[in-house]
Amino acid sequence: MEPDDLLRSLYPAAENLPKDILLQGPLRKVGSFPKRWQPRFFILTRKELRWHLPTEETVVEGRPRNAVPISSIRAVTPVRNFKTLFGGSASNSFSMVVFNEGRKKEYYMAADTVAEMNQWVSTLNERIQEVRG
Repeated sequence: MEPDDLLRSLYPAAENLPKDILLQGPLRKVGSFPKRWQPRFFILTRKELRWHLPTEETVVEGRPRNAVPISSIRAVTPVRNFKTLFGGSASNSFSMVVFNEGRKKEYYMAADTVAEMNQWVSTLNERIQEVRG
């Protein structure tokens, strides 16, 4: 089953969802304030990475908490010793460096498993390379 088919089967009323979902699923993200792990539902499309509060309403209604164009993402890499920074697990954390309107921002996310983290990192990096040509 394709990623977007899975999400649509879980939320049949999700007509506001993007049509080109490449990867989706729950991740934890370090919030701006307070600096702690917060659950989010992430959706990667051909154009952007968006995240939603982990409630059916925000996902189904298509209201992302934030969205980052793939063209703004400069690097996605696994993070070592991340637990020393925010109390998360180092084995399944990764960072994403974004440049938008001349400003640099670094996001930190964590998956439930190393395999899931590797899938997000590799899929994001593949998409970044496709966009850059």
